[in-house]
Amino acid sequence: MRRAPTPFTASAFSFQGGINVPGQAAAKSGVSGLIRALSNEWAGRGVTVNGIAPGCIATGDTRALPRNHTSMPPN
Repeated sequence: MRRAPTPFTASAFSFQGGINVPGQAAAKSGVSGLIRALSNEWAGRGVTVNGIAPGCIATGDTRALPRNHTSMPPN
């Protein structure tokens, strides 16, 4: 059997919460927990579970966030 890394995408919101995005924070917190659980469970089988948690990126969907929010570029 081939052993390959298993990547997941979480979010910075999973560690710090978020303003106006409670659903995003809750969902990505679940992904972060899944990453930790699977990495513990699958380590004995040689499977590496990776997670990346990018910060906030300015898009139309993030317009409601305050400009001083972590990682948000100024106007």
